[in-house]
Amino acid sequence: MSRRSRKELKKECLRRLRALEILWDEFVPADSLARSVDPGPIVRTEADIESGSLPPGSILCGINKAIGYIVEGTSDLTADDLRGVDAKLRDAGHETLSQMRSEHWKKVQQIMTQRRIDDEADYRIVMAKLNDVSTGRLTDDQRKLLGELVVEFEIRSIGASD
Repeated sequence: MSRRSRKELKKECLRRLRALEILWDEFVPADSLARSVDPGPIVRTEADIESGSLPPGSILCGINKAIGYIVEGTSDLTADDLRGVDAKLRDAGHETLSQMRSEHWKKVQQIMTQRRIDDEADYRIVMAKLNDVSTGRLTDDQRKLLGELVVEFEIRSIGASD
């Protein structure tokens, strides 16, 4: 796979930033701690992208991580709410929240195949899937396997911090 040019990365950053903006407005309450601590991350990030003050690859990684955090927190959405958010994203020309959640599910499937949670990001994705009651229900065997992997990861994490 060829590397993307700086210009392509900047374009992708701006596209993903617009999707993040929709998700931010939809899921981060106006009175939340996240907004009171940093009320303008999207505006500041856009300025960083345009000015080139930070590498676009690093910015894109941060944007994708922020989107991931929001996606992980959407497991309790009703089907109607999910359709509403999907429509807003689709109408703005972005991938839908359903598609983003599907990408997270693929990661969970990879974790189940390798039978190991490697890091904190994987752990958060697995925990979000275990707590997801809205769509893509786990089988009993999948739930049991993921539970065992969570326990193993937590034991490893505690041992590493001693």
